[in-house]
Parts: sequence; structure tokens; C-alpha cells
Amino acid sequence: EDQQNQNPDMDQPGDEDYAEVSAYVSKDGKKWLCAEFMIVNNECHMSMANFIEDFEAEKAERLKSRMSTAKYQGPELGSLESTLLDNITEFLETVGIDNTVLVHAADYSVSFEHKFYVEWLKNFETLC
Repeated sequence: EDQQNQNPDMDQPGDEDYAEVSAYVSKDGKKWLCAEFMIVNNECHMSMANFIEDFEAEKAERLKSRMSTAKYQGPELGSLESTLLDNITEFLETVGIDNTVLVHAADYSVSFEHKFYVEWLKNFETLC
């Protein structure tokens, strides 16, 4: 018998067309599949699927994380004037954060994460 827990979050104040939902599924209560979704204009998009072994610790960590993100962390970048966004981009480039570095970091990340991806596939196989 599958156990499920859903946690709807409204993380975008004033934007009723956006929500984040996490769904947890387990066969035995020991290993859990956590699937996270973004719902935008009533369309669901899965943004992540991972495995956890300690559901209670995961709940506590998510609560702690939500409390720490309660402080203002800046505007949505899409809402900034293009001049300001260009200035931020130029500043980052002057300190060495440019397309070349970002592409290299992304490529490295993909290579590094491959072993974790293989383990993720193995976990999924054991859940199904």
C-alpha cells in the first residue's frame, strides 16, 4: 500500500496562478520518492524527483528552509529594467563570471552528477 503526503505551497505572493507542490510516495515507509511540481496557470510541470530515506527529517528540513526564505531575497529578474539587468550582467563578467565559466561549470556538474544519476535510477528500480 503506497503512502502519500502532499504539501501545497503558495510561494509567489500576489500570483494566484503559481503554486509548488511536493508529493511523497513510499511502498514501505523506509524509502520515499519525492516529486516536486510547479503549477503555472493550471498546468503541472515536474521540477524534481529524488529519493529520501528519512521522511521526518525531510519535513523538518523543508520547514526550516521555508522559514529562512521568508526574508526578502530580491525581485524577480524578469521584472527588472533591462538596463539594470545589463549592469548586473556586466558586473558579473568583470569579476570573471561569464558564459565560458558558466558553461564549464555546467559541463562539470553534469559529469560529476552522472554517478548520482546512476544511483537514482537504481533507487527508482527498487521502488517500482
